[in-house]
Amino acid sequence: MMKKVAKIFVCGLAMTAVCMASAEAQDLKDLLNGLGDVVKETVAQNKTVTVAELKGTWKTTGPALVLKSGNIAQQAGGSAMTTAAEAKLKPYYKKLGLLNTSCVFDSEGNFTLTVKKAPIKGKLTANSDGTFKMQLLSTIAGLTNDEHSMTVYVQKVGNEMSISMDVKKLMTIVQAVAKKGDLKTINTVTSMLSNYDHICIGFRMKK
Repeated sequence: MMKKVAKIFVCGLAMTAVCMASAEAQDLKDLLNGLGDVVKETVAQNKTVTVAELKGTWKTTGPALVLKSGNIAQQAGGSAMTTAAEAKLKPYYKKLGLLNTSCVFDSEGNFTLTVKKAPIKGKLTANSDGTFKMQLLSTIAGLTNDEHSMTVYVQKVGNEMSISMDVKKLMTIVQAVAKKGDLKTINTVTSMLSNYDHICIGFRMKK
């Protein structure tokens, strides 16, 4: 009898955990749907940043979620909705070990990005439209040659910055250095966010 009760209790806990995770995912989707309206509003446009300004060691403080209009990333900096969406993303980042991500830049845009303790070398160069090209110079198993190059969006204020990119691009990199057990979380994040063309995700960092 006790074993049966214990089994029912454990099953109940498991179902509760699944329901909570499902509810959190739905909350995030609702917030992202709302951000579709925010992107149509006037938001703070990306200030021109040079690669030289990025020189130094940067450590992640949390997820970054930016709104993209055309080719230019825009940030609803004071938007409570954006802040709430980033807060909803944070548990997924924590589970994937992404909150320990760091990046070291030199004045020429050469960098070492450390994701899940895996150092990835690359170079960041400015594009004429205010975006940046990130070229990964380290060979990463599982990534095609095309996937070693991507457009990223950099925003910087003082000693804080955000660097973000297409959801699938970021998750592809994470998957390449992740453990097999991380795959479910990676797929969850990709599934939730990939349908929102105006949203890019990445890292908020502080120097």
